[in-house]
Amino acid sequence: MVGLAVAACGSTNTGPAGAATRSHAAGALVVAADDSLAAAFAVIQPAYEAATPGAKLTLRFGPSSGLRTTIEGGAAIDLFFADDLATARAIATERLAAGPAVPFVVTQSGATSGVVILARSADVPGAASFVRWLGEADGRAILERFGLARPPGP
Repeated sequence: MVGLAVAACGSTNTGPAGAATRSHAAGALVVAADDSLAAAFAVIQPAYEAATPGAKLTLRFGPSSGLRTTIEGGAAIDLFFADDLATARAIATERLAAGPAVPFVVTQSGATSGVVILARSADVPGAASFVRWLGEADGRAILERFGLARPPGP
């Protein structure tokens, strides 16, 4: 399975990422993720929403390269899970992120993916909370079930 990177912007459950401007409901996060992560996120979404009162994840899937282009074009996405750390770092380097890209998961093949929260996220604290939840017991258990593991270290 491929690695994972996250960037912030807006979207819907299917189709290309949303427009650059949109209203952002409290607790709502738009998550764009590589196609390879769709099965894991089908389980993650309801688990996170049940564990986090008021949370709502809207999921968008596609190839990481296409999602990156969409983000660079100004799509309103809150989090971007890319298939490799380099793609996440590129988003951060282009100053589209709220902070640096960090290693997120190690795949069965040993590849390391990254996660980054985009600077235009209307809910950076909520985005960071979701990323933290994925590293806690419930989130980690789901990731591991799909062959994804958190990297060692902070």
